Amino acid sequence: MSTAAVILETLGSSVRPSLSNAPLRTSKALSTASLRRFALPTSRRPLSAPRIQRAHQSSAAVAEEVTKPSRKSSAQLKKSLHKVASEGNVEMAHHIISDLLAVRREEPDLDMYAAAILVNTDAQLGSAGAVGALVKEMADSGLEPTSEICHNVLKALAVHPDYLLREAILEYMRQRWISITEDGKHDIAIGLLRDRQFEFALEHIEAMEADGIAIQPWLYDMVIHMLCDAEEPDEAFRIVRERAAAGKNSVSKLVYYRLLDVASDMQNHEVTSFVWSRQVSPGYIIPSAGMCDNVLATAARHGDARLASDVFRLVGERRQVLTQYQYEMLVDTYVQARDIEKAASVLCIMQENKFVVNEYSTRRLFRWARGEIVRPKNLFKVLRKLAKEGRKVPIALVHVAMEASLYQKDIEYAIEQYKALNSVCPGGPSTETFNILLRSLHGRKDLAMYLMSEMVERGIRPDHLTYDRLLLICLVEEDYEDAFLHYREMRKRGYSPRSGTFGAMAKRCAAANDERAWLVLDMMRGCGIEESSVRVVETWLKKYYGTHLAKSAYTKKNPQKK
Repeated sequence: MSTAAVILETLGSSVRPSLSNAPLRTSKALSTASLRRFALPTSRRPLSAPRIQRAHQSSAAVAEEVTKPSRKSSAQLKKSLHKVASEGNVEMAHHIISDLLAVRREEPDLDMYAAAILVNTDAQLGSAGAVGALVKEMADSGLEPTSEICHNVLKALAVHPDYLLREAILEYMRQRWISITEDGKHDIAIGLLRDRQFEFALEHIEAMEADGIAIQPWLYDMVIHMLCDAEEPDEAFRIVRERAAAGKNSVSKLVYYRLLDVASDMQNHEVTSFVWSRQVSPGYIIPSAGMCDNVLATAARHGDARLASDVFRLVGERRQVLTQYQYEMLVDTYVQARDIEKAASVLCIMQENKFVVNEYSTRRLFRWARGEIVRPKNLFKVLRKLAKEGRKVPIALVHVAMEASLYQKDIEYAIEQYKALNSVCPGGPSTETFNILLRSLHGRKDLAMYLMSEMVERGIRPDHLTYDRLLLICLVEEDYEDAFLHYREMRKRGYSPRSGTFGAMAKRCAAANDERAWLVLDMMRGCGIEESSVRVVETWLKKYYGTHLAKSAYTKKNPQKK
């Protein structure tokens, strides 16, 4: 079998799909399907000054040789051709090949093909399709690719990846027992990475290491960067950690910065804490404000108080104004780490620094406090301690303890907390304090009336939610007349019940065959409740009013009076 036939058999099935799928570049860059077109007299034209300026940087000697090729022999021009091709100087390589073929009438040879393929390493003007076409043209002409040409193909495919063409070239090299150089193996790894075949790329790099090949640091940097782009910080971290363990701290600061950015954004605690401790704490890299927020969120999620504290230290050293978000992340960190006293202390600091501490700031603390029946009591003890130390305890913290007690059905202790509230918060309770307590007092009208008297005594004005919850408490009583009294009072103050509360009023009246159930519909319309909500209540009344089902709509929910 001829050389051309062997090459075509090896490359044909891979090159042709490559050419059909990848559009060729313009003829300006040697990225053409045929080198022979440069033999046409019209293909050669002088290299003008603007074109020389647009070309890649080259030595003055090479520029002189190229701009006046008639002064040099063909051998000297080919030597210059190899130099400009290795520099990726597309314009000058174009000019030399045009001169050799169109003026000197030389036949295309391996040197020209090697240069024409190598010049496709230009990121903008090169292409994998042009490389495949040139290789195929060589095979058609009976020229067998040399080791240099094969490696030039690998180098071009590292810039313009084409998996099929790369595999075809490697198969050809195996058949011809052509050894792959260390640079060639690096080019293969780059091509696989740019093809996003990360698993194959990592296997290839591991094989290089097993063969004792010195991996260039920039290749590791490229691997880590691309794994970060693919949101694979764990695999990138494995490489960094292995190199650090081997004492090869050649990973660039830019790579560490990118790894921290991706890992913290994905809240990957292991990678984030590693990079922070190895690079940020010693001062090797300086994270942005956004990255600090992401690291703080990561620490909060995993309860890493040390990491969160270090972020605060760094932000403080920059004299950067701390935000409410950052404080809340630190609170969440301490709660996750089960350091409740420090979490409460941070909330006190927030209030002292004029930040608003509300239920949103304390949600994670509340989820912790409601977890066990003893936790509300432990939290309240912490608040008492902070108050004795002179800290300004936010009332939102007392609300957390009260809500957690009510969640555990410990109403009596919640009332005790209310009575002791002034010893913790000198400002005393707020309307929200009473609303929290009233929410859990269904069937305890006695306590509700006590709280309402406390509001009057303290001069605290009830809001719409206070009245709304008071209505619901009265409705479950056997004598529910007070519900209508409180309704008239809230209307005088300009408040309206929620649509669900109106529905409860209608159903309670229906359970007692009270015709005021139908009046509730007019009350809803008078308060501007949406007509769709009114129709829902009206439909229910038409279906159940006067039936035994209506009587079971409300039952006394007071276990002490069963």
